[in-house]
Amino acid sequence: MRRPARKPGGASGYSNVGYTIAGVLAEAVTGMAWEDLMRREVFSPLGLATAGFGAPGKTSRDLAQPWGHQAGWWSFSALRPDDALSDNPPLLGPAGIIHLSLPDLARYIAFHLSSGAIAPGYLKQKTVDFLHAPRPDEDGAFGWFLSPAEANRIGKRVLWHDGTNYAWYAAILMVPDDRRGLAFVCNAYQDSLADPETGAVTALADLYTSWLGPMA
Repeated sequence: MRRPARKPGGASGYSNVGYTIAGVLAEAVTGMAWEDLMRREVFSPLGLATAGFGAPGKTSRDLAQPWGHQAGWWSFSALRPDDALSDNPPLLGPAGIIHLSLPDLARYIAFHLSSGAIAPGYLKQKTVDFLHAPRPDEDGAFGWFLSPAEANRIGKRVLWHDGTNYAWYAAILMVPDDRRGLAFVCNAYQDSLADPETGAVTALADLYTSWLGPMA
């Protein structure tokens, strides 16, 4: 047992274990499994019909969905959907064992940028703004990170998040003032994707500035 790395109520710090604890607390308060809470509180209101838990697909014979890949010394190895290595262990479920289709991922991003046009009445705009707002003198919001470097290039506030289970990788970049967002997904992972200077988030920012440009 170790003491908290930061004083409670002080500086924030991302932790997968923190999300696991949040899931346990939610289950204790509601008497419902966190998966059922996600279906009721997020998937259903946002219309994320393809959202589920664990790697997409069910068995080694299920070829309707792409398989994740684990990096080896010289190549990537495909992982069956029922392979224990195809996703994070159930203990880390609240921190990231959700899958969904690309259209539903786009819908989720669009909700954050739509000012209520997606899923009207689901959350008040001030609640969405609160989720996007960092604590004073910090670069982290509620589930989102702020990128000063990318904001300087784009000229506006940039929110991002990325994650991996070492068989899949996804990154999201949003510019709320422009109501625009981009995503990068891959059914494999290597460390270069998460590199803070050359990785996927930086590539999304490059794409944003070179292709989309600032909104008039």
